[in-house]
Amino acid sequence: MAEPRWYISVDGQQEGDFSSDEIKQRIQRNQGKRILLWTQGMSQWADPAELPQFKAVPGPAPAPAPVPAPAPVSPAPEPQVSAARIDKDELKKQAGILKTLLDFKFESFATLKIIPVVYVILMIVIGLLVIGAVLISGIGGLISAIRLNMFSLVLTALGTMILAPLLGVLYLAILRMTFELMIVIFKIKEDLATLTQRSEAKEEKKD
Repeated sequence: MAEPRWYISVDGQQEGDFSSDEIKQRIQRNQGKRILLWTQGMSQWADPAELPQFKAVPGPAPAPAPVPAPAPVSPAPEPQVSAARIDKDELKKQAGILKTLLDFKFESFATLKIIPVVYVILMIVIGLLVIGAVLISGIGGLISAIRLNMFSLVLTALGTMILAPLLGVLYLAILRMTFELMIVIFKIKEDLATLTQRSEAKEEKKD
């Protein structure tokens, strides 16, 4: 029968694999430290004093905390293929938006779900319009005015370059305030519906 190979844990530091004689030497060298032993076939780490092979070896006091047993053989880790995880909550959320859009009775409202998307789209559109106005009417008009030596066109081009960003910010601010007002209205509606449901539930309990 082949001699068992042992693993030793000295103050949490694991080493292996060793013969019984090598383990005895390590126990003697590490007296006063927390020592646990493990070999194949054992369910958990054990104190040397609990093992008949090492009872005669002077060692430290037993440690109460067990340490998970290591695998006797360390095979090369297999490459893990990362599988795309589908977020079920996100799918339910998207399905809920689509279901709300197809609700022709308007029993449920999709405004709160759609407003962020619409706001981003309109923000991009406003940004593109401002950039287009500055590049085409502003810079392009300024270059044409200089070539034609027309002072009035120069003023118009400069005014466009100044006013276009300001108007873009103004439109975005008005859009933001409008959407926030709509959200407040729908939040009030949801809160009223919640209060109504709670009051109905209390009345049913009383009955």
